[in-house]
Amino acid sequence: MLALKNVSYSTPLPSDKTIFNNICFEVKEGRNTVVFGDNGSGKTTLAKILLKLITPSTGLVCGGTQTASVFFEDIESQLLFTRVEEELKSSGSGPLTEKCVDLFQLKDILTSSILELSYSQKARVALACAYIAGRPFIVIDSPPRDENIDRALGYFLSQSSPTHLLFLPDADRNIPGKNWEKMRIWGGRIERIN
Repeated sequence: MLALKNVSYSTPLPSDKTIFNNICFEVKEGRNTVVFGDNGSGKTTLAKILLKLITPSTGLVCGGTQTASVFFEDIESQLLFTRVEEELKSSGSGPLTEKCVDLFQLKDILTSSILELSYSQKARVALACAYIAGRPFIVIDSPPRDENIDRALGYFLSQSSPTHLLFLPDADRNIPGKNWEKMRIWGGRIERIN
């Protein structure tokens, strides 16, 4: 489970801006959840707190990077190796790796340098790595629109695992698949929408 209980978070000094004040949020295994919000509403901050990449001012966090793999919009910080095949291998090996290479259309770029890739290709590599890691949850923050990514997301959403937590801009209500728990983040709060 990924969960926050009575979590508050403020940015570090000197700005000391309150982002969340006493929020509770839970994503149960098997229940895909999408969180919509405007730019600057705290979507990425919420994801980082759930993954225990930043510490809240107060409250309890259940989750972390041992529970969930992640894709952030800032792709460059997630790709650590020189070549695509090294990057994929660092996340795992086996049938799931082969499936991701196929779904994300990576076969033709396996020996390519990460530096030579387009943004969309880097996004496909980073997302493939997140799935290959095989954790029970995957947190995806603002994936780019790309037919290969959409196809791969559609495939993984049709499977029983992993459970998806997807963060999207408020204006982007086009989400793949069905049966999403829909939430909206605004004004330091998070609430269910339908």
